[in-house]
Amino acid sequence: MRCVSGLLAILACGFSFWAQASWNDCLAVASEEQFDCLLSHEVEQTGQLDYELALAESAGEVGEWSYASVVLERIVARDPSQAGARLDLVVISLQSGDTLTAARHLRVLETIPDKPPIVTLLVQQLNDRLKPADEAFVGKMRFQGSLGFGYDTNPNLGVFADAIDLVIDGTPVALVPDATLAPQEAFFMGGALGMEYAYSPNGLVSVSAMLRGYEGLSDEDNMAVAARLYQRLRSNRFLEVVLADFRTAEGLYLSRAGLGVRQRFGECRCNSIGVLGDVLQGSERSSEAQRVAIELESARDLGPLKFLLYGSASYDRQPEARWGDTLGMQAGADATVNFGKNNGRGTVGVSLYKGWDDHSYSPLFGNSHRDLVRGTVRLGLSYPLGRGLEAFADWSFSRQESGIVLFEYKRQVSAIGLRLSF
Repeated sequence: MRCVSGLLAILACGFSFWAQASWNDCLAVASEEQFDCLLSHEVEQTGQLDYELALAESAGEVGEWSYASVVLERIVARDPSQAGARLDLVVISLQSGDTLTAARHLRVLETIPDKPPIVTLLVQQLNDRLKPADEAFVGKMRFQGSLGFGYDTNPNLGVFADAIDLVIDGTPVALVPDATLAPQEAFFMGGALGMEYAYSPNGLVSVSAMLRGYEGLSDEDNMAVAARLYQRLRSNRFLEVVLADFRTAEGLYLSRAGLGVRQRFGECRCNSIGVLGDVLQGSERSSEAQRVAIELESARDLGPLKFLLYGSASYDRQPEARWGDTLGMQAGADATVNFGKNNGRGTVGVSLYKGWDDHSYSPLFGNSHRDLVRGTVRLGLSYPLGRGLEAFADWSFSRQESGIVLFEYKRQVSAIGLRLSF
């Protein structure tokens, strides 16, 4: 006999095998038994997001669409911005033929801010299924622009060491860095403009441009442009194309062209693994590289608190670099907390990069390797002013360590401004 929720579950199943186990143990059993097992824990676990998502998925796997809908409705009633559960509600409603409920939740999904581009694609595809067959697709476009000013403690990535230790003809020599190598602090003013366009139910393109000018350091003025294309291939697999270019007024530049495939997985479709290939060209021959990388991402939505965890492993083939090829590892986490409706949000992010070079840099530096270690901390606040306009304040700190003092630096960047979305 199937165990049901509430008081009846306690009376009928209180001494059963399932009631003696943790609900996490239920995930290791077959679908039919898994649903019964999870159901026996409903009394004590109701309100726990991970449990309820597992219960809803298990109910759907055994065809209990109505029960799955009840659990998912319970989740979004507690947290209307729970995009993963609401997306599952749309899918389940379509599978059960309830297009009215699917359309209702789809309308809410479209209003949730800061959705990842791939979630935007899924929403667009589901929205397309609800249209009449003879209705033509209408592309959707979104713009965002910002303007602000701030202070940068090291825009030229100057060396912060007091001395540079060299080995000349076997003799140690300490040189004091001149002004051209030292950090040069400066105020700056900048702006950015971005656009997203859904050109089909399965495709999205984004373009962004950023311009920054420094007071008294015109050589460090810079401009960056980037374009990304996401194309759904099948199921939760996406093709990604990236073009980017960064240039300074001094003439330095670095261009990138990349192609990758990303697969989303997990019950909330909030995890992904990607394989990407890049070609980099720059004004300095040592920056030319062919890169292959594997990336992992996992997003978690805990009501007003949202997390993004990511990591990657990369290999840069650099035939013109004196240090040879580089193996790199990176890991990081971003968190966003919403302070309530019309009360703004806060963000915090941390990341760490470690690189290993094939060869030493130069005999002048004792044949040491660069082997870069770079850490970054980011903080941000934003407050809505109405009609898509918000004020923002950002701060970041970066520090890079190396076996070669020329590649070591510290940098803080603070900025405030206005951002408009429409």
